[in-house]
This record gives sequence, structure tokens and C-alpha cells, in this order.
Amino acid sequence: MHKTNTDHILILGMGITGLSLLNYLSKKNKTISVYDQNKSLDKLKEITKNYEVQNLYIGDVNKLIFNNISSVAVSPGVKLESEVKEKLKKNHVEIINDLYLLAQEIEGSNIKLIGVTGTNGKTTTCSIIKFLLLQQGIKAEVVGNIGKPVLDILPIENLDVLIIELSSFQLEIESFLKFDVGITLNISEDHLDRHNSFVDYIQAKKNLHKNSYKKIINYDDPNLHDWYDEHTASVSLSSNKKCPDYYLTYSSSKPFLKDKKGFELDLSESRLQGEHNLFNVMASIAAIRAIFLNFECKKIQLKNFCGIPHRLEWVRSLRGIDFYNDSKATNIASTIAAVNSFSNKNIHLIMGGDSKKQSLAPLKKILRQNIQSIALIGKDAKIFQAEFSSNESLSIKNCKVMDEAVKFLFSLAKENDIVLLSPACSSLDSYTDYKARGDDFKKNVNLLE
Repeated sequence: MHKTNTDHILILGMGITGLSLLNYLSKKNKTISVYDQNKSLDKLKEITKNYEVQNLYIGDVNKLIFNNISSVAVSPGVKLESEVKEKLKKNHVEIINDLYLLAQEIEGSNIKLIGVTGTNGKTTTCSIIKFLLLQQGIKAEVVGNIGKPVLDILPIENLDVLIIELSSFQLEIESFLKFDVGITLNISEDHLDRHNSFVDYIQAKKNLHKNSYKKIINYDDPNLHDWYDEHTASVSLSSNKKCPDYYLTYSSSKPFLKDKKGFELDLSESRLQGEHNLFNVMASIAAIRAIFLNFECKKIQLKNFCGIPHRLEWVRSLRGIDFYNDSKATNIASTIAAVNSFSNKNIHLIMGGDSKKQSLAPLKKILRQNIQSIALIGKDAKIFQAEFSSNESLSIKNCKVMDEAVKFLFSLAKENDIVLLSPACSSLDSYTDYKARGDDFKKNVNLLE
């Protein structure tokens, strides 16, 4: 089909990434139109007032007409149903995203790309990699799902390594971006309200693996076992696995990272809570060594890396009770990892929000361990309450809001106990994002006397 305008791009979704796309494309002399289902025309006019935009669209994406559109640039928050994809295909409209445009920008450059995906641990791992590289004078930056859109890094000048945190939403669109190393940390149920099935979710994640020259995988995750090939290095928290190239072992109660070729690194200086964070450190080092064979691991100062806000973040101690903010735990697996980080402590847990159709069954096992009480918040609190009400050893209360939840658990907690916000749910039913939820928790904790 002949197009009257082969450079007309429609941006779908005008959140942070959509604005980044608009800013980038406006410098490329493209004809631009924008769409957002959740914004009014007045809001779109306000957002785009400093740009030359041909058309503004709102409403149902299925009703859009794609004549005279050459490409749609999709923001991660926009789901394209099969009917829309068929319509785009029929009109010969290409589906692209910011990764696709980045691939064009860096083609032929010497910059190294590290991609990081997984259900949990992405931001922490990206931050560890950047921290370790900067320690040794290697210029690195992190972009992507961590909060800074990938195109905002342009133009790339004097940068040795670009680390990209990748969600399944970004990876489900073919971008042709090739990574020197791709890390897959884990895969568990998440975003099933967005993906048609768990299999579709896994396949989206696997696109990073397919587009990476070298790969790092979590060998403890059975969903990843068949991903192993000659270009893959596996990482395990156990030295008893058949396949791991890197594994964790203990000597005099100190954790050590080792590989099959005699490499060894003391991890005891890490200040991060939980074995899952030791794994994130291990995966980070494995990825760096895959690129920089002469990386001086002996000079690593893990004690100087203090972690990321809203990820098992210590808030305060009051009357011998420690309060931790793990608001980034937006799925079941992340909450399980958080609870397991305090296996020798009694825990009083805040959960709830938008459960995203996850199965709550995996939580039942940890609730039988060291959980003393649960305060529930958010729209799916009743679902949690119905699921766990049969556990008579637990004190469970639907507190609905954060301040009541914090006060309830504080009234039950004793010296040396932990009060932990680890919701296992999205925050968007009640907050703008997980950060706002974590800040609300911290505010209420700091009001306690």
C-alpha cells in the first residue's frame, strides 16, 4: 500500500516514555501524532504545547484509523490487542519502541550494552553493575525501566557501558537491539493482567536472551533451565547444581562467589539483606567478567553499596522493632524473597494493593514460617483475607489504608521483631507508584512514638 507520508509516526501512550519519544522524534523532522487513552484532549494539548504535533487522539485504541501512519511508537504501558496488531499489519504500519530507535542511534559505536530483565531484582542488579564499573573508572550509565527512558541518554558521549533495565513490555516488541550481555535473573508470575498467559510472559522475557551475544541466567529457576547453551553462564546460590558456572559457597560463615575455573571473591562485605541480593551481586559480577576479562574483582568495595530505596530499605528502629520498606515488591515472588531475608526474625507484614490476577498460593508456605501478623491494604485486601483466614495462628486485619496498618502492626510487634511493608501487589489502585506507597509507609513509621 502506498503511503502519502512515510515519516508519520504515531506515539501510543504519553507517559514518561511517550514524552521521551516525542522529544526525540521532534528533532528528527518527523510528522508526529500522539495518542493516550487515559488523558483528555486538554491534557494532551498541554503536554504537547511546545512541540509540533499533527493530531491528538484519545479514547479506545481499537477505534484508531492508521491511514497515512508509517509507524506506531509504543510506550511500555500500552497493550496492543491482536485486533490492533492485525489492523496495523493490514495497513503496513511498523510497530517500534524506544529500544528500536536506540539501536539505530548506536549502530557502529563501540559502546557495550548490558541488558537486565527478570521478574524481580532488575533495578538492584543494574545499580550494582554501574557501581562496580564506576569504581574501576569504567564510564557507565543505567537507563530503561529503572526510571530514565533510554532515548534520554542521547547523545551518548564518552560512555563505555550502557546498562538497560528491561521489562516484559519493552521486550515483547522486536527492536533489533543487540546486547553484549543479557541477564535474566528469574521468572515468576507477574503482569498476567497484561500478558495473555504465563507462557507469553516468559517468551517476552526470552527476547533479551535471543538478542544477546553472551547470556547470564539464574540456574536455580526451573523456568530457565532449557535456556542454557554454549554462550550462557549460569549462576546459582548452591554449589550442588549440575550446571552452574558461578556458585555460592560458605567458608567460616562467610559467603564466597566462585566459578569452575578457580575464580573466588569474598561477598561478606555486602550490606544488602537476603540471599536473593547476594545472587544479584553474583549475576552482576558474572556479567561484567563476560565483557571485561581483566576486571580487577579484588578491588571491589561491596560495603560502599548501600542498596536502593523501597527495596528492603531500613527505615528506623523503635523500641527494638525494626521497620523495613520493600514497596517495590509488586509480586508474590518478591515478597517471598523479602520474608526469607529475615528467616530468623518474627515478621509483621503489610500486604495488598492490585494483585494482578496472581495466584496467592505460594504465599501460604511462608505464612507458616515466621509471620506473626498481617495488615492488609488496597483494593484486593479481601482476596488476601479470604485466602489466609483459615490460618488461625495469624492475626489478620483489613486496615484498608497505610496509617492504620502501621499502627496495627506496631501494637502487636515486640522487641527484635520486624515490621515489613512488602505488598506483593501493584500500588496503582491507591498510589501514583510504588515510591509513593513506600514514602507513605516511611512517613507513618516516622510518626510513631
